Amino acid sequence: AQRICLKAVSRKQLAHGDHLFVPGEYAEHIHFLVSGRLVYRKAGSSMQEWVDPGEDWITEPALWTAEWQHLGTLTASRESTVMSIDATNFGTVATANPAAAAFLSAYAAAFMDWIKELGDADLSDILQGELDSAAVADLVEAAKPPPEIKKGMQKLRKSRS
Repeated sequence: AQRICLKAVSRKQLAHGDHLFVPGEYAEHIHFLVSGRLVYRKAGSSMQEWVDPGEDWITEPALWTAEWQHLGTLTASRESTVMSIDATNFGTVATANPAAAAFLSAYAAAFMDWIKELGDADLSDILQGELDSAAVADLVEAAKPPPEIKKGMQKLRKSRS
């Protein structure tokens, strides 16, 4: 975890109205909202999704494929802080550990299969915790995480209950 933080993690400050990304750009980071509020608008749709700290994660497919292009626009609705993980640097650090690499490879394949099963209407750059966390937890379990990852997941579940 420390190597990932040192080599792959950055913070971005967004002012009201700043775009984190727009449709068609290739995604190079997964993002997490630390503070503030963001609004996501999928191209070609009048719907909008609010992104709140601690609930949602943004562009996870960037970690697992270099082909993911943003489907919408993500805009700060007020001053916001985003933590970003660079996909390329994450991959370099994560694959240095053979057990982690095997787990992440299995998880990535399952995650991308899940994404491919979604219809176009359900695809989004945003994974909403209240809607998607159970499906993602099932993917993690199916990928057979090593013991240290299982322990972390158990701690996370306890902290949320």
